[in-house]
Amino acid sequence: SALVLFNRFYGPDFKIDGGPDAPPRVVQTNMFSSPDEYVLPLRWVALMADRVECDLVASTGIHDGGAVLKQILAGAQAVQVVSALYRNGIGHLQTMTQELQDWMIRNEYYALDQFRGSMSQAKAEDPAVYERFQFMKHFGGLT
Repeated sequence: SALVLFNRFYGPDFKIDGGPDAPPRVVQTNMFSSPDEYVLPLRWVALMADRVECDLVASTGIHDGGAVLKQILAGAQAVQVVSALYRNGIGHLQTMTQELQDWMIRNEYYALDQFRGSMSQAKAEDPAVYERFQFMKHFGGLT
């Protein structure tokens, strides 16, 4: 009854600097997500929110309360923060929650559902901002 956007892809690499006695070999890389990776799931959660008949769960690159907030604004029902917890410990959940709560208080929200999905493409004043055309327009000099 839910889709996770996106589980992180496994990215093998080749170790090539072992010298003549150590031939190239496959090694694990990028085991944890980095904070800048939240934008891919953010885009797809925003595109799919209010358009699919299931909950959306954001995953990958969510390392702080701001990224949690952005995914909820896009329409996520839940977020996965595994890499953030591996890097910062379980106590980081409290920090992330506090960041989210502080924003909600500043903006006079008392429940997540008051703003969940408010930034989705389905509710956008200009839905085209989520599409590739905007990228081409920016870098291609189109007006």
